[in-house]
Amino acid sequence: MIALRQFSDRVRKAARNIAHSDAGGSLVEMALSSLILATMFFGIFEVTMGCYTYNAVAEAARESARWGMVRGTKCSTYTPNQTHCAASSDDIQNFAKTSAKIDWSQCTTASPCVTATWLKGTTTSGTTTSTVWATCTGGCSADPGNLLVVSISYPYALTFPMVKTFNIHLASTSEVIVSQ
Repeated sequence: MIALRQFSDRVRKAARNIAHSDAGGSLVEMALSSLILATMFFGIFEVTMGCYTYNAVAEAARESARWGMVRGTKCSTYTPNQTHCAASSDDIQNFAKTSAKIDWSQCTTASPCVTATWLKGTTTSGTTTSTVWATCTGGCSADPGNLLVVSISYPYALTFPMVKTFNIHLASTSEVIVSQ
């Protein structure tokens, strides 16, 4: 009975020492702070990739509008060696997809990420001169003087580790007047 009591006292004393000891606490602190730090690091990386992708989308919209601007219906008259004269909406979409080095697999025929539309201008004069743009109808699309509007809306999955994935659309629009 005495041996059992001495053993029980020793176990209680050892348990009290362990309960009041700080040994191993730094390991738990390090594990928790590393988890938070890694989450922040990967979150910053994802936001940076989102900014890069937005810049690629904006640049693709600008470059596609410039490309379409010099490929109007009079393109072969002014620059005979130019290819893709009287560029169509499909031609501009294909150019945009080749100019931006991003994953276009989410863009389909049913859900295109790139749209190209032309607007015809009507100028009114009076005390001030203004131009009103209306949707181009009747085959006047790539005529010089019309406004070419290239819009890109790209679906991007912004993923934060151990938190959530946010689906956002990165969009950019560029407008130019067809020159030739």
